[in-house]
This record gives sequence, structure tokens and C-alpha cells, in this order.
Amino acid sequence: MDSLPNLIGQATKIDRDVAMYSSLTSSETKSGGDENPPMELEYRYVPNFYDAIKAIDNDGPGLSVYLQKELKATLTVLKCCGELVDLKPFDQIRFYRGGLPLMTIFVTVNNCGRSACLDLNDYRANLSKVIWAREHPHLC
Repeated sequence: MDSLPNLIGQATKIDRDVAMYSSLTSSETKSGGDENPPMELEYRYVPNFYDAIKAIDNDGPGLSVYLQKELKATLTVLKCCGELVDLKPFDQIRFYRGGLPLMTIFVTVNNCGRSACLDLNDYRANLSKVIWAREHPHLC
């Protein structure tokens, strides 16, 4: 299976946006202490994904270089698909890989009790499907 950064490079913007939209889920925000991701970032308003990407470069403790690359590539896509994926109604954005927490971004101005959740494996699988469907329209 291709790495997530490679798939993102192969995909069109529409492919990336559709796969992101299909991969994001929403859940009730859990009280603190039940998950301890290696990275936690906090923003007052809408997350600044440029700063989050820089934080991964500077403070990526507990994350392998490969996971750092996957998270940075995913955040790059997320910052560009704002018109399709509205993250304003969430007080947390949680990133997982295989169900394990990688990073949580807190938005302190929101206190709505809802989290946006994205598993990098789900995003990779959805992106692969979207690319395959685009490349093989006669088989869909």
C-alpha cells in the first residue's frame, strides 16, 4: 500500500477533498485523561494548520518520522479543504492511526461537546478508492 504522502501527491484536489470528507467522523468529546496523544495543541479559535505543521517539526515527541510525515501531509490537505470540511463547530480535532491517538487540537472558544476525528488509515483507504475510481471509470 502506498504511503499517505505519496497518495496525496498522486491525487487531485477533488480526490483529496472527497476522501477527507468521507473520512472525518464526529463524536462526543470525551473528558480529559482517557486518551494521551503524543501531541496536543491548543488554539483559541479555528486551528492554524500552518502552526500545527511547524509544531510537528519542532515538538513531534513520541511520533516516528513516518508518522510525522503522514500527519503533516494530512494537515496540509485539511487546511486547503475548508470549503468542504467545516471544522468550526468542533471543540477538538483528533487524529488517530489504527485507533491509536496521535494528536489532538483543542479549540478553546468552542464548548460544544463535539470532536472531529480522523484516522489516517481510513483516510489512506478512502483516498486510494477515490484515485482508483477516477483512474478506472469504466469499472465503477
